[in-house]
Amino acid sequence: MLTPALTTALLYNNEQDSYRTFAQQAQYLFANQEESEWYNLGKRTMECTKLMMGVKAYALLKSYGTEIIDEYVTRQYDLARTFATMLEGRDGWQLPLAPSANIVCFRYCPESMDEVGVEQLNAFVRQQLLEKGEFYIVQTRLRNKLYLRTTLMNPFTTTKELTDLLTRAEAIAATWKSTTLNY
Repeated sequence: MLTPALTTALLYNNEQDSYRTFAQQAQYLFANQEESEWYNLGKRTMECTKLMMGVKAYALLKSYGTEIIDEYVTRQYDLARTFATMLEGRDGWQLPLAPSANIVCFRYCPESMDEVGVEQLNAFVRQQLLEKGEFYIVQTRLRNKLYLRTTLMNPFTTTKELTDLLTRAEAIAATWKSTTLNY
C-alpha cells in the first residue's frame, strides 16, 4: 500500500462490527465499556491505544484517491509478469507457475543436476544473497520442491534490479561446486 511496513487496515460493511470484533473488558482503559465512541480508537482497532498503523494508508487514500493504489498494484503485478518473462528467457531458470499477483516463485535448475542438487544449490544461492545484503528473497516449497520467492513491493524496483538479482544469483551458483554441501 505504498507505506513502510507495518501497515494495517481492516474494513467493515457495518460500523458496529468494529466494536464487537475488538470488545474487551478493560476498565482501566475505558470509562464506559458499552458505549460506541467513534473517536476512541482503542475500542475498535487491533492497535488499541497505539498509533493506528492504518493512518498511513488512509492518508495516501485521502490525499491521492484510490487511483494511486490502483496504479501501484497494477504496476507491481505487471512487474511480476515481466520478471516471469525474464526468467523464462534465461537458461536454467524455472517457474512453477505464472504469477497472478506481485509474488514470483522461481529457482535455478541446471539441466544436468538432480533434484537434491537443485535444492541445495537454491538454498545456497539464497543464503549468499542474504549474507551479501544486496537482495532479500525468501524460499518456499511448492509441489514439495524448494523455490526462491520474491514479493515485489518497492515502487522503485525496476527490471534493472531484477536483472541484477538474476545475474548475481547466477554468479553465486557458478561458485557453488567449490563449496561444502551444507545446504
